[in-house]
Parts: sequence; structure tokens; C-alpha cells
Amino acid sequence: MHQKAEHAEAPAKSRRKQQNIDGLTAAALKQRIISALSLARKAGRLTAGADAVREAVCAGRVKAVFTAADLSPRSQRNMEYVCRPLSVPVIPLGIAMDEMAAQIGRRSGILAVADTGFERKLCSLLEQAERLSAAQTGETAESLS
Repeated sequence: MHQKAEHAEAPAKSRRKQQNIDGLTAAALKQRIISALSLARKAGRLTAGADAVREAVCAGRVKAVFTAADLSPRSQRNMEYVCRPLSVPVIPLGIAMDEMAAQIGRRSGILAVADTGFERKLCSLLEQAERLSAAQTGETAESLS
């Protein structure tokens, strides 16, 4: 009997954790991403601007490059061209430059993170945002049918 109670409790904890993720709105996730970028900047682990990022990538100091939603396709291609041979991921943030500028202190569409911890945190937040977006899209599709 005691074992059944333990097994019943585990899925309940899992459901609560899932509800916590679902409880986050897209705006809250976006704010958490911007806050993580701001913290990386304050820690001196964020590089902003195409030329500075290109230099840091070539020097091997960058773990990941993040691009703004409103970055030009040409700038996106150029950054991918620089990063691909060095196996540095170029990850779209889905956040406009102006939104990031308020927190980061500089308007830039290309940001580089030079710390593994910050890279993991940002990738985790972006995955959560992607799952939330997919869940909301699924709910919208179900409501239309």
C-alpha cells in the first residue's frame, strides 16, 4: 500500500512542474531571457555588435551567438558564415533589438555569450518559450476544429 502512494505522488509532482511551465506567459519568458542577457552583460560575459562578436568568435572566446528577431537577413548570413567553421551556434532570440536595448544598454542585433552557464540558461529559456509557443499553437488549432 505504501508503495502505491509513492507512485501516485510522483506523477502529481510532474503535473505541478508542467503547470508551472505552462503558467509562464510568453511575455514573462521574454523578460527572463532579457534579464539573463542583462546579467551576462553585468558579469562581463556578453559581447554586443557585429564587429565585436566576429572578433570574439574568431578568438575562440564565444560559446554561442544570439540574434535579434529584426536582424537583417544579410547580417544573419554573415554571422552564420563566421560561426559555422568554428562550430559556434547561432541562435535566434525572437526578441526585437529595441526590446533588448532597454535592458542591455546598447541597441544591437547580434550578441555573443562567452560563458557556458549563461549559454545553457538562455538555451533552456528559449526551449521553454518554444514549447509554450507550440502548446499555444496546438490549443489554437484545437479550438478552431
